[in-house]
Amino acid sequence: AYTPPVNGKPYAPAGLAFSPDGTSLYVSRNVGFSDTTAAGAVDRYAVTTAGGVLTVNPTPVTVASGLNQPTGLRFNGTDLYISEFG
Repeated sequence: AYTPPVNGKPYAPAGLAFSPDGTSLYVSRNVGFSDTTAAGAVDRYAVTTAGGVLTVNPTPVTVASGLNQPTGLRFNGTDLYISEFG
């Protein structure tokens, strides 16, 4: 999925996790080690399946922002944990 630049800096997906029920894909956006603005975020994309084909809605909802280089995403039950650098 394309994520537009913020403040002229492109994001890179650094972590991926599906929700326990499989209806959402969470993607952490990281702007890299040179960024010191805490501009990282985690987005949620709606996911559907039909006939064995996985489809991801291209319009995400930001569920966490102001993160410093978010990388790993992991669920424990329905709770989403996010690791970040710094």
